[in-house]
Amino acid sequence: MVIKRYLVNNMTEAMTRIRYELGSNAVIVSTRRIRQRGILGLFKPQVLEVTAAVENRQDTGPALSNAGKIMNAGDSQTAEKGQTAAGLQGDEAKKADETESRLEKELKELKQLVTMLISQAGQTGEASKDYIERVINHLRDMDVDEEIIEGFSVECGNAPEANAGPEAVTRYFENILSNCIASRSMNEKVWALIGPTGVGKTTTIAKIAAQEMLYNKKSVGLITLDTYRIGAVEQLRTYAGILNIPLEIVYTKADLINALEKLGHCDLIMIDSTGRSSLNRDQLLETRDLLDVVEDKRNILAVSAATRKNDLKAIVQNYEAIGFDSIILTKMDETQYYGNIINISKYSDKPICYITTGQVVPDDIREVTREDLLDYILTGVRT
Repeated sequence: MVIKRYLVNNMTEAMTRIRYELGSNAVIVSTRRIRQRGILGLFKPQVLEVTAAVENRQDTGPALSNAGKIMNAGDSQTAEKGQTAAGLQGDEAKKADETESRLEKELKELKQLVTMLISQAGQTGEASKDYIERVINHLRDMDVDEEIIEGFSVECGNAPEANAGPEAVTRYFENILSNCIASRSMNEKVWALIGPTGVGKTTTIAKIAAQEMLYNKKSVGLITLDTYRIGAVEQLRTYAGILNIPLEIVYTKADLINALEKLGHCDLIMIDSTGRSSLNRDQLLETRDLLDVVEDKRNILAVSAATRKNDLKAIVQNYEAIGFDSIILTKMDETQYYGNIINISKYSDKPICYITTGQVVPDDIREVTREDLLDYILTGVRT
C-alpha cells in the first residue's frame, strides 16, 4: 500500500493532486487543519493536511499486453492479424466498460466527500454555538450588564462560523476594551482622587506617589481634604513620612489655595478627597465646589471592583456632578467577578487608568493594558 500526505489549501486541490499521483482508486484516510511552522507558529495561515492511500498497482495493463502479443506474432499470418484485430476491438469495448465503471466510482467518491464535508461543517457549527453559549454563561457569572451580554449574543451568536470562535470573541472584547484604557500621557500637575468611602483612595494615593517617585523620578506632594474620617489624616501622614514627601491638611478653599502654593515646586501634587456617598448630591456638590479652585487638575474616580453593577452604575452617573477624567478600579483582589471592567464601558465614556490588586505599597497597583483587562474578563472560558 502507498500512503502519501498532502499539505493543501482546500479539499479541491487535495483531490486533484491525489487523483493525479495515486489514481482514482486512492482513498482519503484523514484530514485535519494544521498551522505551518513559523516564528512561534505565528504569521502563517493554517493549511489542510490530507492523508491518502492506494493499493500497489501493476504498471502493465491489457493494452500493453495485447500490443506485446501482436509484436511477437509478427505480420506473416493473415489469420493471426484477424484475431488480433478482433482482440483489439474487444479490448476497446472492455476499456469503455472500465472507463464507465471508473467514472461511476469517482462520482460515488465525490458524493462521499461532499457528505463528509457537510458533516464536518455541521460539527464545526455546533461547536461554535456551544462556545458562544459558554461565553454568555461566563459573562453572566462575571456579573456583566445584561445589555452588554445581549449585544455580544447578537454580534457573535448570530454570526457566521468564522466570526463565532474563540478568536472572534477575543477580537470583540478587544474592540470594547480599546476604549476603556486611559492614555499614558496624564500630564496634569494635580491629581485629585474622588469616590465613595472605603474604596481605598488613601492607600491608592500612597501607591501612585511611591511609583512616581521611584520609577519616574518625580517630586511628589500630598494634600488631604479627608478630615472627617477618623484616622485618615494620620494614615496619609504615615505614608508621607515613609516616602519623605510633604503633606498639607486642608479644611477650606483658602487652605487649599495656600497648600497648592506651598507645593508649587513639586512635579506632581495628589489630593485625597473625603469619601462621599453617590446618593448625597449636596456632599458631592460641596466637594466639587472645593476642587473648583484647582487648575490644571485631573479628577480620578476610584471605585471598588467588588461593587454590584447597579451600585456601580449609580456611582459613575452621580459622580458626574463633580466631574472626572478617568477611573481607578480598586480591590481587584477582593472579588472573582470581573464584569465591572466591561460594565464601566457602558456606564461611562471615561477610561480606566489603574487597577489595584492588594494593600502592598507600592507594588499592588499597575497601569492597565488591553491584554490585562481581557485576561480578567475571559479567564476560565478561553481554556
